[in-house]
Amino acid sequence: MFKMINYYLFAFIAINGDANDRYKGYKFKPDDSKVERDVDKPNWLSEYIPEWQVVMPKSFLEVSGSQFFLFEVKTPRDKRTIEKFNKKKKEYLVGNREVYFNSSWNSAAVMHDNNVEFLHGPGLVFSTGHRGHDYFGCIESRPLFEVSMIEGVKNAIWIITGKGDELHYDGVNENIKVTVYDGETTQKYFEYYAMMTSYTNKPWKDFDFVLGATRDRSSPLFNDEFRGKKLFAKAYINDFDNNDKLDVVIWHRQYYSTRVSDKDRKGFTFEKEWFTRYEENKKHFFEKELTIDDGRKLLGNAGLTWKDGFPRDNRLCEEKKTSIPMMPRVIDSGIAY
Repeated sequence: MFKMINYYLFAFIAINGDANDRYKGYKFKPDDSKVERDVDKPNWLSEYIPEWQVVMPKSFLEVSGSQFFLFEVKTPRDKRTIEKFNKKKKEYLVGNREVYFNSSWNSAAVMHDNNVEFLHGPGLVFSTGHRGHDYFGCIESRPLFEVSMIEGVKNAIWIITGKGDELHYDGVNENIKVTVYDGETTQKYFEYYAMMTSYTNKPWKDFDFVLGATRDRSSPLFNDEFRGKKLFAKAYINDFDNNDKLDVVIWHRQYYSTRVSDKDRKGFTFEKEWFTRYEENKKHFFEKELTIDDGRKLLGNAGLTWKDGFPRDNRLCEEKKTSIPMMPRVIDSGIAY
């Protein structure tokens, strides 16, 4: 009888495999090898962009029959074009299609099943990143790529957007957002802010940096003291609890301005942290609770530190520079970055 039980157990394992090996050896590997950066405007955008506006492509990727396109739109400033612009600006609908007549804008759009959807924008939705006022390494240098994630589903699409400005009175206000889509259905998996900053470069009252113009009380950075702040987040992807379901763990760390009275250091020091977790379920991802202690334990058991998360380092830089810091002006002896 014992031999018979062993025989059937062996046969079951041989057919079904190890119960927890679906993601054994999984590696998160962003792939932009199929992304094109010099393409013509797709025909399906013609209904949304007047003929006198110029389309400047940033990234184009076709996967599973869907076309993802990140692009900028510019309006030439010659007199004839301006006259056309002012005349057409009064029109809102053309053939029951919404048309965008802003003088300049950018967007991330997708054509799927003969339907066009603007995933981000139209507006000013691309981060200036390391060429601008604040940044997180060079995460924005490759704003479109695919990643092998859920087994049995063709690659997920990662899109990195953001916006920011630096005005004389308003200070620096930047954000970089990561949004992940199913490459087949274009359904959104999850999204998070990889970076969010708000501060001025001049000290005021108690702080070396105070909040910029973004003083929305719903913002994670808002505070009654108007203390300047920065928020960064790293992503970790694997089947951490070995239940054959892929996990996405986001580690968020928030920093606030040093005080004017602190003569020895000027920058942003650690304020707080938290974790967000998503778990694969029926070819999608659903959020699950993850406490700070459990989040640290989960990553620690996997041998992962802050530095190991995405974006891992500044190798994303198009110019391959290694001098661009990951987290400028951050003072944090508790982590390597």
